[in-house]
Amino acid sequence: MKNVSRFGKADNFRITVNKIRAGNSARYNAEYGEYVTGPKVINAESREAMRNALKEIQNGEYAKKFITEGATNYPSMTAYRRNNAAHPIEVVGAKLRGMMPWIQDNKIIDKEKN
Repeated sequence: MKNVSRFGKADNFRITVNKIRAGNSARYNAEYGEYVTGPKVINAESREAMRNALKEIQNGEYAKKFITEGATNYPSMTAYRRNNAAHPIEVVGAKLRGMMPWIQDNKIIDKEKN
């Protein structure tokens, strides 16, 4: 069910982008999202998570974790990247992009390096 939800979100995003490209105002779209989606996403729980993240940044805990991660060749970040790349929406996306040669012509990010 989680994959269906992610696909739905990706499809809704695609629809939104197409509407913007068709001439709808990006500003109005963002403003509408603020009213309709914002309260569902930004709530007491997410605010507390943001406060905790800020506290880790301010007290140096985040920096210590990041420096340790880098000193050990980024094992956690590498695992996160591997897990994200293996997610079905990423696998399907890679296959679809492979069928669209014009995308490669305008490639901005070199996946081999980044």
